[in-house]
Amino acid sequence: MTTTKTMKAIEDKQKIIEFEQEVEGKTFETYTLLKRLFKKEINTGNENISIITENDYTFEVKVFDTIIGCSMIEGVALLKEEEFISDENFERIRMASYKKIINDENLNGLITGMIIFYSKTESTKNIVLGRFFVNNYSDIFYKTECGWKQHEYYKGDNVKISELTTLIELNINNALFEGTIYWKNDNLTFDNIRELGIGNKIGF
Repeated sequence: MTTTKTMKAIEDKQKIIEFEQEVEGKTFETYTLLKRLFKKEINTGNENISIITENDYTFEVKVFDTIIGCSMIEGVALLKEEEFISDENFERIRMASYKKIINDENLNGLITGMIIFYSKTESTKNIVLGRFFVNNYSDIFYKTECGWKQHEYYKGDNVKISELTTLIELNINNALFEGTIYWKNDNLTFDNIRELGIGNKIGF
């Protein structure tokens, strides 16, 4: 016979699964929007631009010899980027379990999915250009990884298309002009997109 503690553990696990599915759903909605805006930006009719990959989770174009991609990374994880976390909350999440964070409405917005923009040329590995972290409230945390550092935060009910378009333009520009001028940084380069979702979410 199942004990009360075991039943509680099963119920808690079910809540975590449902919460993570909600975060993934919000992340996918944002990815779909970013992909649509990205496609609009590169739809110039220029013969040097071609779509080379398009599926549910990845969109890639080739511009001259540069591949620029947008991809939703599988799974969710705890956001630990100090730019987005107050000192008080940073200390709280450091001491809390994953289950406790999910059950705390003041902290669970730091559990996010991730969308990345990246680039690659014939002479380079894939380079992370920027990361969009999305939580269950549809809030967006953005961080530039290539080029001049920049981070932005948008409340889910106040995200403007013009602001997202500006970030996409920034990533395209960095892909074409910034991605190949820096010495190798293993934190930003990868061979396969799945590397960014392994273990404790490398890159978060």
